[in-house]
Amino acid sequence: MAKNEAKTDIELFNYLTNEKNFLKEWLPQKTENSNIQDILSKASKSEKGNQGSPDLIYLNEDKKLLILIENKDKINDHKSPKLNNPQHYAVDGIKHYL
Repeated sequence: MAKNEAKTDIELFNYLTNEKNFLKEWLPQKTENSNIQDILSKASKSEKGNQGSPDLIYLNEDKKLLILIENKDKINDHKSPKLNNPQHYAVDGIKHYL
């Protein structure tokens, strides 16, 4: 079965924006915060110094809260055994951005 992460991303985005109550909006892959965008501008998971883009970003500067989501469509892609494969696993990918 082919991966369909874009569909999963859209479903999660719709759930977070329509079913949950957040003070600020969820954004797909980018934020207007220049500090975060500067960090992401060289945070590619391939580690080549290119743009890195988590699937979803939530930023509430008033509460000093940043949530990054790496979303995968299969539970088997949740995390690798050694947490060292950010291109293919969600937890590994978020760990990479930290």
